[in-house]
Amino acid sequence: DNTIEIEHDNNYNEYVKMDNYKIEMIDLIYDDDYDYESNYEIDELLLNLNYYEEKIVVKKKNGETYSNYGYIPCSYKIDLYSDGYIPFIDLKNGIQGWYNENGDRIEMNGKYEILEVRNNIIIIKSFEESLGIGKIYFLNMNGELLLSTDEITVCDDGYLIKSQNDKIKF
Repeated sequence: DNTIEIEHDNNYNEYVKMDNYKIEMIDLIYDDDYDYESNYEIDELLLNLNYYEEKIVVKKKNGETYSNYGYIPCSYKIDLYSDGYIPFIDLKNGIQGWYNENGDRIEMNGKYEILEVRNNIIIIKSFEESLGIGKIYFLNMNGELLLSTDEITVCDDGYLIKSQNDKIKF
């Protein structure tokens, strides 16, 4: 089970503690810097899709602190990528990615869904017409293409991939 429990402080603020950093998730109703007026329409759309944008504050062990807006998909637990990274989505800016083991925010933009980050391989599903809608891509951590396929099944110790000649490979 690759999840982490969300904890609450005395003021019911949500946070998670990782080895090298802590992430606090602050509801925007409590954020004085958030511009509700200019973000009203997209906020309503996100709420209807059960996305709740929050201010995400990262506090690293070395004392560095930074914040962004975004959504960490969770309820009582956060589903981590296999490499232990915390996923996030920033729908307003078309960015998604993860917080790595050091608390750094790794951002990717484009019309795709990050399915998994495992063994330093990023697996994405394309929603870009020019790349092939529904096509699956394996990328290295520099974003370079390693493999593409039409179907994938993620297993505990690898992947089942449908090749171009319709054969299944492990």
